[in-house]
Parts: sequence; structure tokens; C-alpha cells
Amino acid sequence: STAHLAAVYKSVGNYQQALQLHEYTLREKEQRFEPGHPEIIETWIHVGQAHNSLKNFHRAEHYLLQALEALEASEGNFFLQAADASYTLALLYESTNELEKAKEIQWDYKNITRRKGRLERLK
Repeated sequence: STAHLAAVYKSVGNYQQALQLHEYTLREKEQRFEPGHPEIIETWIHVGQAHNSLKNFHRAEHYLLQALEALEASEGNFFLQAADASYTLALLYESTNELEKAKEIQWDYKNITRRKGRLERLK
């Protein structure tokens, strides 16, 4: 799949090619799935990560926050995807020296079992 090929490009440091493939994948998934579908959300995370690798921090933040908001609103247990997006956002905020913003995206993993897999943000 194009997402796997994009991962190969990312692993060899060709972030621009990875971004192009992730954006293509996103366009294709947006045609096939309803808005907010987990496949689209996951691709937003990949696009955000590619932008972060290219130091397009504003674009990366847009896609990652969009993904986190959609994950928070979803009914499924997507804590791995939330952790992936949160980690990339933390790296982004470290790179841009916006450490206070990093505190705003922390999730409560400690109580995930008590909440039966429901992930909530720390306040």
C-alpha cells in the first residue's frame, strides 16, 4: 500500500516523498470513508508526522490536533493512535520551545483500565 511505501521513504530519511504519499493516501481515504473514520484519523497522524519531520511545525500541529480531537470524540479504544499523535506533538513543542503546550496534550493512561479503555486528557 502507499502508506507502507511512505513508511519506507520515512525510514530512509526521504520525508518529502513520504509526505506526498501520505497526502495521496489521505485523499483516497477521504473518498472512501465517512469523516472521522479511524482510517482517516490515522492518516492525519501520518501526515502530521511527515510535516513534523520536515519542520513544517504549523501544518504538523494542525493535523495532529485534528486527529486527537477526532480520537477523543470517537467511541473506540484508540489509545495507541492517541499516544502516537501526542508523542509527535510533544516533540514538535520541544522543537519550537513551547513546553507549556505539551502539558495540555497529556492523556491519563494510569486510569485507562478503570475507565474500560476510555482515554481522557489530564486536566
